[in-house]
This record gives sequence, structure tokens and C-alpha cells, in this order.
Amino acid sequence: MTEQTEIPRASPGVRIAAGVAGFAVILIGALFSIGAVLVAALGVWAAAIIGNARRRPIVRHMAWVAAFVTAAAYSVLGSALLFRVLPEGALARVQAVADSTQAAQPQPKLPGWVERLGGSAARNAAASTKPNDAVMLGAMVFGVVFAVAIIATLFGTCGWGGAMLLTLAFAGRWIPREHEAGGSSLE
Repeated sequence: MTEQTEIPRASPGVRIAAGVAGFAVILIGALFSIGAVLVAALGVWAAAIIGNARRRPIVRHMAWVAAFVTAAAYSVLGSALLFRVLPEGALARVQAVADSTQAAQPQPKLPGWVERLGGSAARNAAASTKPNDAVMLGAMVFGVVFAVAIIATLFGTCGWGGAMLLTLAFAGRWIPREHEAGGSSLE
């Protein structure tokens, strides 16, 4: 059986500095992210509490995953709430403005070789082509997933960093890198 060594705790000065920095990261990040950074930090601590209850303390990379997932869920729920409180017909009005703006723009001139091949038929086909609804829906879904991933990565990482600093401030040590480090991550 291997002997576990106690991880030394940080000095009071380091703990105070980490606490100030952690609170600054979370509070400033929460202002810019409409609370997503704070929610991500709370997700890290919730994961640590659950891990400690299961006698499997959280490690750094899992703390980041918890922050990412929490920030992603927060951004999806926040977006759904935003769409829920929009006035009826708001999205239809946005679509109508986009359609009228696109219709008002002059059609681009076709290259000469296309004109020679098809003449006016090619010009009429290019002008009357309507985007495929399935392709537009797929592009929209991809865009939303990509936006959520970017937002969750940015705000989740800020929340994770703030949670790491506050863990150092309150527990006196960082969240461990590996499970072999032993002990609770939030003792």
C-alpha cells in the first residue's frame, strides 16, 4: 500500500491574493457574460461536492468539463428564455426585413462564359433560385451549436479559472491534477 503525502497548504498571503483575484475574475466575468461565468464556477463547485459525496474527488480537467457543460446549458437555457419572451411575430418581422433587403439588392452580373452558355435562361434561373429550406435549417443548427461551443468555452474557462483561484483561497490548495493526489478537493 502506498503512503499518501499531505499536500502543503498555501501561505495566508497567497490565499488572500487568490481570493481577491478569484472574486475579480468571477464578478467581472459575470458582468460581461450576463452571469455565465458565475454559473460556470457554481458548476465546478457542484461537481466537486458531488464527487466528494461519491468519494471520488474532482480533478482539474473534470472541473473544466463541469464549467463548460454548465456554461453551455446556461447559454442554451438563456437563449430559449430570450426566444420565449420575444413578442409574437418578432422573428417573422426579422425574416421579412432580411428578405426585403435581399430583394432590394441588385443581382450580380453573371460571368461572360455563363452568359454565352445559357444566355437569358441562366440569368433567370440565377435570379429565381430560392435557398433550400433543409440546407438553411442545417446551417442554422450548425451555427447555433458552434456559437454555444464558443460561448461555453470562453465563459466556462473564465468560471473554471475563478473557481480554481477561490478553491486555492478557501481550501489552501489547488484542485488536484489526478485522483492519486488524495483528499477532498474542497476540504
